[in-house]
Amino acid sequence: MIGVVGEVRHTALNQEFPCLYFSAALHLASLMDIVVRTQGRPESVQPSARSRIHDIDPELPLSNVRTLEEYVYNNAAQPRLNAVLLVVFAGVALLIAAIGVYGVLAYSVNQRTREIGLRMALGAQPSGVLWWVAGQGMLVSVAGIALGLVGAYAFNRVLASLLFDIQPRDSLTFVTVAGLLAAVALTACLVPARRASRVDPIVALRDE
Repeated sequence: MIGVVGEVRHTALNQEFPCLYFSAALHLASLMDIVVRTQGRPESVQPSARSRIHDIDPELPLSNVRTLEEYVYNNAAQPRLNAVLLVVFAGVALLIAAIGVYGVLAYSVNQRTREIGLRMALGAQPSGVLWWVAGQGMLVSVAGIALGLVGAYAFNRVLASLLFDIQPRDSLTFVTVAGLLAAVALTACLVPARRASRVDPIVALRDE
């Protein structure tokens, strides 16, 4: 008996391949896998399964006896390592980007201290100055996030090989990442913006 069955993930967890079914009576392989379904803990069934197979053929060698969870865990070792490395590199890149946004905006605030002091002397409120400075930093940050999303969307085929059970164009992932980046950028912008809102207009104009 031979037949075509549905595609299965035979050699990789993220790729399905066509398979053929061969009856064991017609096609006996040198290596075979036996799957045992249990209702309790799989570890408790291993001794009885070994004993049953030994009763059928005492000379039949058994190896790699493990649970399905262990099998999946071992086969996912390389993708899991790749994911960990990507998370680490992404975290470092996010930290560098946050420091860069903070540094650029802090330098801009330092260079425009007189302008900020003049605005406050003319009646600008500290809260208005805070959101004015933060808005300028967020304008550049949002533009960068938008370009990054466009690039990720354009190169989704490259990202597809690194994903498992997640669509390359998953809208929830895009929204979550964009929100996280915006939150980090806003935090980096608020620190120098808060310092700008505390500028004493008299001191700023006197120093100039």
